[in-house]
Amino acid sequence: MPAHFEVERGAVRQSGYTTIMNPKIVDLLEVFRVWAWTYYLNTSTGFFAKLFRPKLKIKYADIEIKWENVKTTVLETEYKMQPDKQSGTKVVIESEYDNATENDQTHSFKTEQDTISTASIKLTKGYSKHANTGIEMDLPEEMSRMNAGEESPNARKKQMATASFGNSIHVGTDENSVVSRKKAWSVDTTISSKSGKLTIAQLEVEETSATYEFASAIKLKGRVVAVIRDRRNMEKVVQVVENDVATILNDVNDRNEGRMGDCRFDMDNRTVQLPLEGTVTFRYGVSQRVKVSYGQRTDEARNQITPRSNIYPGIHLEDV
Repeated sequence: MPAHFEVERGAVRQSGYTTIMNPKIVDLLEVFRVWAWTYYLNTSTGFFAKLFRPKLKIKYADIEIKWENVKTTVLETEYKMQPDKQSGTKVVIESEYDNATENDQTHSFKTEQDTISTASIKLTKGYSKHANTGIEMDLPEEMSRMNAGEESPNARKKQMATASFGNSIHVGTDENSVVSRKKAWSVDTTISSKSGKLTIAQLEVEETSATYEFASAIKLKGRVVAVIRDRRNMEKVVQVVENDVATILNDVNDRNEGRMGDCRFDMDNRTVQLPLEGTVTFRYGVSQRVKVSYGQRTDEARNQITPRSNIYPGIHLEDV
């Protein structure tokens, strides 16, 4: 018997069981629970069965959804870069050498520091399993690993992107989520400290910020099993409900005026595609360099350092 829902102010209601259907992020676990509970209530029972074993009330119902047999496939992701790509630098480590002697000196400038690469994701369409989507998306082509033998500056920047994020990013359940990765930068060089002057050595990292719109889809295929138990006696199974995922979601979508979103159903192959759309902003380091300046005083040495544009306005030279 197909499930039947009543739509009221964005909610699906059936005899006490309610779930909100967010048009942006569809919670499949709640959708399946509502489907299973509705099916159970609509299941016909004989007169004596009703008399001696009345229908379970929702407050006593425990509905376990098992979908280990549902295969999830992430389709190819299409990216469109937005015209607001920016670059800037930040100092990650600084050392001062104050040479008050009459001779030049040499000092070892050896260090390793981490920066944080981030991918800030905002979903406009998606789905969840009540805990996490578990979706891995490939990086945009502009950031994918460089081809063998390619040694251009752009190729090296691609390599830095994959060094920061790997070959994919994980998309979380929430409408807004952030993926953070550490990237280590190291330097091992010798600094010449001039006689009677202050020497400042800085390790700075050039970083890129780029925003993309993305569109993808998740294809689901397989069977969903719902086990309904009585909370007062969890060993007691009241009913087991089972169907393929495409039939379940197609029925929910039809009976609720398309509230499942832009789903695509292939009932011949029993598959359903759920849209995944949004924006992602990548921020990551692409190169490093050591800058050295000299001066009789600290301010004189610092004035030799020409500030560059910074995509992180909260980080200034003086703060490091």
